[in-house]
Amino acid sequence: MSVAKAQIRNEVLEDLAVVAAGQTPSAADASRVDNAIERLNEELVADGISYWATSAVPDDVVEPFKAIVAFRVAKAFEVDVQLRAELRSEATPAYTRLVALTAKRDTTGEPIRAEYF
Repeated sequence: MSVAKAQIRNEVLEDLAVVAAGQTPSAADASRVDNAIERLNEELVADGISYWATSAVPDDVVEPFKAIVAFRVAKAFEVDVQLRAELRSEATPAYTRLVALTAKRDTTGEPIRAEYF
């Protein structure tokens, strides 16, 4: 199963207390988080970590992905310093978790050929 970008965005905004649960975010708030989601995924693709589109983020990577996005947008939403510190402490292990989860995935289905020196 997978989760769409809109759901991730809304959960991040709820976690940061920008919107109440079930409330619709403003267009500006939604755009800010959507852009952060896209930028993060582009970075992860460039690093060889992400194999998914933001329209279908796999369930097993949603939580660490959200933790990183929340940390990245927290300052823009003027989240208090204590919560930002907590988000920072969650973001690094979240990135490590993303790497670990995706390292187990065989992206090609082809045998890996080793080069010996």
